[in-house]
Amino acid sequence: MLSGTLVPVPYDTLRSLAGSRAHDLTPVEGIRGMFVRADNRFQVVYATPDGKAAVAARMWGATGQDITKDQIRDIPGAVPEISISGPSSDTNEQSGLLGLSGGLIGTPSAPEVIMFIDPQCIYSMKAMHILQPAIDAGKVRLKIVPLSLLDYEDNGASTVNARAMLSLPANEMAQAWVNGRLNPRLTVPEPDSGEKLARNTGIARQIGLTGTPTFVWMHRNGRIGRLDGVPTDVITFLTSVSQ
Repeated sequence: MLSGTLVPVPYDTLRSLAGSRAHDLTPVEGIRGMFVRADNRFQVVYATPDGKAAVAARMWGATGQDITKDQIRDIPGAVPEISISGPSSDTNEQSGLLGLSGGLIGTPSAPEVIMFIDPQCIYSMKAMHILQPAIDAGKVRLKIVPLSLLDYEDNGASTVNARAMLSLPANEMAQAWVNGRLNPRLTVPEPDSGEKLARNTGIARQIGLTGTPTFVWMHRNGRIGRLDGVPTDVITFLTSVSQ
């Protein structure tokens, strides 16, 4: 699946214009692509089957695999490097998680889970839709914590939307994202939204987060629970969260 914007220009024409700024990607299922860099920004562009147009997009596999990320992984500077420290103790992780900024959604009496998201991440939204019935039933409460991991592919839209979320009151933040009511172009971000985002990012790095969504919660015995990615078995997930 390609997710992006159609460019009504022949692919070979775009490739010629890009010149040395482009890096040809290994074709996948016959689909040609190139990584194009302009200063500190870049775009991945794929050819349509007939080559008469192009798509500025990201490619996903049938099982959710991020094919584009795999294609550009070895290109210097293409994928942001995250420095991950050694494994943290549960006590240290619990202490660090207290500094996260995010919005709550769900019944206050329900078990609480931190959900790290990127506002632009389609898998974060997919996970949210999967868990919404459990939230409505009072089985789980989520603290939605925005990050900006996808700036490298969306020209900074992740940071803009994450700051827009963090500029809202805590009781409005999650619903604004879920219901598509973020208006970053119409709202000037709060001055401290950048600081909150940086703090969220720092904590995410400390726990070794590499993608969104990522779920973190505390068991009754004080141990930390964690799930990376979209929950595929909601019942098992909820059972673990409640223990």
